[in-house]
Amino acid sequence: MGAFQNKSAFDYLLDARLSDEEEAEIEKVIREHNHQFIDYHKLKTRKSGNIKHIDFHITVAPNLTVEETHDIIGLIVILYTPLSGFLKLAPLSLNQLIIAVVIAIASVSWYELVKVVKYIRK
Repeated sequence: MGAFQNKSAFDYLLDARLSDEEEAEIEKVIREHNHQFIDYHKLKTRKSGNIKHIDFHITVAPNLTVEETHDIIGLIVILYTPLSGFLKLAPLSLNQLIIAVVIAIASVSWYELVKVVKYIRK
């Protein structure tokens, strides 16, 4: 029992490949967007502590800019990221909704005020 607990603690310190299920999910997300690139290859994954690292190559059309290519990769990364592990979605109470609306109005008002002041100073 103690050896098993030490092994899992030790595994946490070492880099390890993601599970087959996680790699399959990554490949699924990549394939869902294969209309945006020619192909992908050399998928490598690892987990270091609680941070997941994903590395793969894509071949894009020669007419794409570097920015467009980065947008494609960014979209794939965002779509793969398991946000449900970080976000706990729940409906807002009436008080929370009112506070959120007031903060949004104050933020937009402040932004517009700064723009007006900058315009006047010109």
